[in-house]
Amino acid sequence: MTEEHEDKGREPVVYELGYHLVPSLSEEDLALRVGELRKMIEEKGAPVFAEGDPELISLAYEITKHVAGSNQRFSDAHFGWMKFEVMPEELSGITDALDLDQAVIRHLLVKSDRDQAVPFTRLSASVSEKVIEHKPDTAGDTGEVSEEEFEKAVEELVGEDPKDTKKALVDKGDTPVEEVAKDDTLEKEVASAVS
Repeated sequence: MTEEHEDKGREPVVYELGYHLVPSLSEEDLALRVGELRKMIEEKGAPVFAEGDPELISLAYEITKHVAGSNQRFSDAHFGWMKFEVMPEELSGITDALDLDQAVIRHLLVKSDRDQAVPFTRLSASVSEKVIEHKPDTAGDTGEVSEEEFEKAVEELVGEDPKDTKKALVDKGDTPVEEVAKDDTLEKEVASAVS
């Protein structure tokens, strides 16, 4: 069987590359390095069709990389991303080139979707948008919360009806119905947070 027939019917796969570049790069050097990364990827037969400009970010933890004969520690990095299509067998060449690049601290390649709109979102951004309103204490307030207020607070936090969640657990057989009915620990914790 010829190589032409083997490739027939196979489609390239969409990948998304997230990368951290050393923080010491100037604006000009950063643009140059990103251009070199794009060129290297495209030379491997992977056209880049979307990318995000690198931003200097603080890393969640310090990363150590062996650079120029010594270990260097990084607590900041320029984070950027690119999306491209490539045949899976060409991916190892891209990964090897990224591993050897002294300016790349760390990288991650994941399968993606061409139509996926939001690349590498941060959890902290979505969590920080949820705000719980704290009601000021009023005279004579017993701290009691009605079941309706409780369910509304849980629904706002979780995004689903707590009765449906409890029913789903019972339906799956994870917890006997009697234990679900007795266990109101979570309800008490949420009630104290709401009051």
